[in-house]
This record gives sequence, structure tokens and C-alpha cells, in this order.
Amino acid sequence: MSGRRDELSVKLKAVVRLMLEDYRNLGKVEVFRVRDDFFRSFYVPTPFRGGVDQTVVFVDSGHTGKSYSTDSFHLVLMNVGGVLRNGEKIEYFGHRAGGPEVEGYILYASITSDGFKVTIHPLDDNSLLVDTSRAEVVSKSLTSLVTRGYSGFLRGGLDFWEVGVKYFRRVANYLISLVELSYCVKVLSTIKDSICVLDGTLIRWFGAVKLRAWLGFDGLDIASILSGVSREEILSRHLWRIYGIAKTTKFTVIARSRALLSTVGGGYGSI
Repeated sequence: MSGRRDELSVKLKAVVRLMLEDYRNLGKVEVFRVRDDFFRSFYVPTPFRGGVDQTVVFVDSGHTGKSYSTDSFHLVLMNVGGVLRNGEKIEYFGHRAGGPEVEGYILYASITSDGFKVTIHPLDDNSLLVDTSRAEVVSKSLTSLVTRGYSGFLRGGLDFWEVGVKYFRRVANYLISLVELSYCVKVLSTIKDSICVLDGTLIRWFGAVKLRAWLGFDGLDIASILSGVSREEILSRHLWRIYGIAKTTKFTVIARSRALLSTVGGGYGSI
């Protein structure tokens, strides 16, 4: 069984690498090249008007969604990257740091007889967030962290198991959302005196502060493992330099943001 699984993993990684390579080569296709030239003729970086003399890093990610999910496993193909802006100059963080413009990853989480298993496979040997030399260590650390947190669910009866499956889905999605934040931490630890902007509200992980009391870990522990930056350094040197852009002003977003700022122990940093 393990042999077939390993064979499937090899084939899947080969297909995903092909998809990634095709995506990166779209600029050579005439219709996409013309479209890019068209957009560039309309959109030109505008200089910041005072108040911002730092390098600003815009980080975003994309993934395949929930197409490869069941009650017992979660498989996602995702990309993440960052663009640096310093005055009128724009460049990819990957170019400056010697990595790819956009990094590709396979993130796999599953329920096993020993607990929970988390595996992250970089699709580029020189990935900046998790390269091939760190992938196995990062996967084992995430597996250990998540399994310790959910061991109580796994030792219980059927009711506990159902709760465990429910939280497994949540933690799998939580891991995916934290790849973007972790990449941001990696950039901030590399480029001094910079700030990072994420596409979306930070509530998705700021609001999960109670996880530490319930399970013994939270988003900062996961971000620390993924980025290779200690939890203490993230809190003291990088957290206040991270900003999130809320794409909606609906009441629930405003209310939850206010709750984070007004309650004791409501969250980390500010929004």
C-alpha cells in the first residue's frame, strides 16, 4: 500500500511541476504577452505621498480549494509569492533573495492510526519559505504539533472522533491560510525596516488566539515552523509590521475586528 502511495506522490508532483512550468511560461504565449503589455500601458506605479519611506511587501497566495478533500485527508496545491515596492521600483521578493517568483507547494494533511499527519512538498528546490532541505523537518514538526493538540479527540469514543474530524478540517484550512502569513514573516526577517501587506483581513488567524489554551498551539507556532523564525522573534520584531486589507466592510468583519481590539487577550498586535 505504501509503495502505491509513494508512486502516486511522485506522479502527482510531476504533474504539478508541469502545471507550474506551463503557468510561468504563459508570458511567452502571444495572447497573454499582448494582454500584459496592454495592462502595463494603463497601470503605472504611483509614488507614495509622504509617510512611507520603507520597502512595502505585498504577499498573496492561491490554491486549488477543496477539490481533493474528504473526512480523512486534505490535499491542496498552492502558490505563494511577494512583490516589493520601494518608491517607484517594483520587483519580486524571489528575484532579490535568489528564489522563484512564485513558489509552488503540495500541502497534504490526513488522519492516521497514530494521529494526524501533515506533509508539505515544495515544487522548487530553491523555495524561500520551505526548501527541499527543510521540508521533511517542517512536516514532522507540524505533524507532532497538530497530533499533540488533538490527541484527546483520538483517544475518545465515536463522539470524540467526530469532533476530531471536524477540527481536522478546520486545522487543515488553517494551515493553508498560514502559508501566506509565514511567507510574510520570512520576507520581514530577510528585508530589514520593511512592512508587509496581506490580501485579506487578519481576523482569520488573529481571532484564533484561544487555540493555545484549547490545544496547546496557535497560528504563531505554525508560522514559526513554516518560516523558520522563532515565535518570540515574530512577536517582538515582525508582528507589528504586518497589515491586512479587509476586502469587505460588512458588519461581521467590523464587529469581530472591534472585539479583537477591545477585549482582554482578544488577539495579537493590532488591525
